[in-house]
Amino acid sequence: MTMWNRGLLAGLVASGLVVACGASGGGGNTPADAGNTTDRGGTGPDGSTMDGGTNPDGGSMDASGDRGPTRDRGPTTDRGNTNPDDPCAAPIDLSSMTPDSTGTITYEGDNKSGALVTLGNLPASCLPSMGTKASVVAFRYTMRAAGILRVSTDNEGTDFDTVVAVLGTCSETAAPLACNDDVAQGNLQSTATTGMLMAGQTVYIAVGGWGRDEESAATGGFELTVQETVPGAMGSPCRVGDAGPACDSGLRCTVAAPTTAMPGVCLTPVAVGMPCTATTICVEGASCVANPGSTTMGTCRTDGTSGGLCRPSSAMTVCDTGLACFRPPGATMNGLCRPAVMVGAACDATGQMNACADSYCRPTPTMADPSSATCLALGVQGGYCRTDSPRCDTGFECSGTSPTSTCRAVAMAGAACDPANLRTVCASGTSCAVSTPGAVEGTCAAAGTAAGTPCRVGDAGMPCDAGLTCSAAMPTMAAPGTCRAMVAAGGACDTAGRATACATGSVCLGASAAGTCTAPIMEMEPNTQAMPQALSGNSVISASLMPGTDVDCFSIAVPMGGSIRAETSDGMGGCPGETAEGDPDTIINIYAAGGTMPIASNDDRGDLCSLVNPDTTAAARNLAAGTYTVCVSSYSSMMTPAVAIPAYTLTVAVRAP
Repeated sequence: MTMWNRGLLAGLVASGLVVACGASGGGGNTPADAGNTTDRGGTGPDGSTMDGGTNPDGGSMDASGDRGPTRDRGPTTDRGNTNPDDPCAAPIDLSSMTPDSTGTITYEGDNKSGALVTLGNLPASCLPSMGTKASVVAFRYTMRAAGILRVSTDNEGTDFDTVVAVLGTCSETAAPLACNDDVAQGNLQSTATTGMLMAGQTVYIAVGGWGRDEESAATGGFELTVQETVPGAMGSPCRVGDAGPACDSGLRCTVAAPTTAMPGVCLTPVAVGMPCTATTICVEGASCVANPGSTTMGTCRTDGTSGGLCRPSSAMTVCDTGLACFRPPGATMNGLCRPAVMVGAACDATGQMNACADSYCRPTPTMADPSSATCLALGVQGGYCRTDSPRCDTGFECSGTSPTSTCRAVAMAGAACDPANLRTVCASGTSCAVSTPGAVEGTCAAAGTAAGTPCRVGDAGMPCDAGLTCSAAMPTMAAPGTCRAMVAAGGACDTAGRATACATGSVCLGASAAGTCTAPIMEMEPNTQAMPQALSGNSVISASLMPGTDVDCFSIAVPMGGSIRAETSDGMGGCPGETAEGDPDTIINIYAAGGTMPIASNDDRGDLCSLVNPDTTAAARNLAAGTYTVCVSSYSSMMTPAVAIPAYTLTVAVRAP
């Protein structure tokens, strides 16, 4: 089930407005600053108890890392198959266990003495990220009736990165009947569902830990649940390839056309006007649309109605009378129906208030109204290019080949231009220079002659005229840098650093294109997501990241409809320099109050620093009132460990609606 946000812009998925479950590689990062697991101990090959290693605070550590607290599960039962060479020598028989009232069998154990083999020939589709599964524990199960078997470690008692597989035979070469690595992005537990099995059919279940190789596979405690289900029943996979309905009466499948690879789940549909989430399904003809300011909760709205999902372009009526669909050019679905606005009229660029009929809402900023937007037809100046020829009206040229390329006029030296290059493009040898930071209008000028123009390259003279400084220490044709005016602390500046450079000891701070050169404050530890450093307002912070899982978090109040801009840098527009450990590489995540998943994030802004800009990231603007937390961490992966960042600068600014 997919939930769509109220503010749908071009690049819907990239904007962070779509809430959906996705799969990730088994080697994904664990959440930063997670708590220690409780001392779980282990079971030796002879059944004796082995104490796990402990952290200084008494929590145990295992190959999966510091994963957070788990409930006290008590001693595990004798697992039986502790043979480190052959997990199939004595697989644990789950069929002898009594299922609960839901028909579920639950087994708690661990894989600390599991076999160092990869049981089952698992394809990359269910074991991604070039990983393997080892430290395996094997089980045997016999079907009580014909149906589908669902096995899962996605339970409270599992505390490591698992992989599960259901096999027809117990061998390393057996093709899986079903297998899974991660349930979803950020969830390292596993759930696998088979196709139809016969009554009395015996299958084998393998539970292992993910790793780059067999020796590094994760270990820990797991809670395995096994349940037989019948296709089409409540909570069961939908029927596939059946002439009848995909689900029993009163239920609806979560996918429109269930397949063996993606059967969906049969659920009771949610009525129009009722709350919904990404894991529910609305009644037929309705979709779950995210509530304002939320990335998890929504409301079922009838497709084609105001605030509802647009019907596919193939439908006779995409939106009801008086409404228009707000979606990017070339898209055939996944827009929102809003009150219609005609060509040439002012429009809401976020799509919250209205949508353009037979045209698209495009920025048309002026000095008097920098946020102005107008409904423009295809091919006109500032509008999107047509997909066929001529792509633009006479006198204009298309900026590129993508669906969001725009038609622009070529401006000669000395002529007016727009710095964003949406409506104009300066002639060769010139670029759009602005005299005021954040200005939306400028003048085409030659390189080196004005703030905002490229520096001169290969000239015997200076790269920039007097009073200007080049952003590049050694300008080249490939990287000429930009001529910038020096601004003292307290002076006006542009946050992009294209036309100005703040004097040493200050950084440009602002929530939009224009800002003020501001002196930084110092980071105060501890500043975790649970205990962020509170900011009294827009701030520049001088901070550092220690090696490992250090995360710097800062909280700031946002008014209803406000936006957040956050950026890391070296304080001079560039990125922190290389250290002995490697290149510093930051990630910014922004969380709503009490949220565990970020509402907006950015890894690279074009270099190894990070930028969440509300002008380009829809999820960072038009927020619900509340306190938000901005967190910075050092990028890491299985192949690239996080490096220490001795010094970096973070700017956090809130823009009022």
